[in-house]
Amino acid sequence: MTMPETRTHIVLPAELVERVDRLVGSRRRSRFFAAAVAKEVERLELLEAAREAAGSLAGDDIPGREDSESIARLVHDLRQEDMERLDELGRRRDADSNGA
Repeated sequence: MTMPETRTHIVLPAELVERVDRLVGSRRRSRFFAAAVAKEVERLELLEAAREAAGSLAGDDIPGREDSESIARLVHDLRQEDMERLDELGRRRDADSNGA
């Protein structure tokens, strides 16, 4: 489902418009700027959410968060579990494609 569109007027440096046109063409300029703005808005909203959540777990006793070394171990272990799951999924995919 596409979002409703509206026209707007913005002022941009000519060099920036020329660079965009060179990369995507003038007929795709609006789509390019919309995607770039959407990406930046999403980044800023995520940053805002992170600021709002900062410190929200400060008083909670969560295992694995005692100090920076325990956090590093926890992150390492979680990443290792993810890699093992991905390896298993790859093996299953390979088995399925070889057996099909």
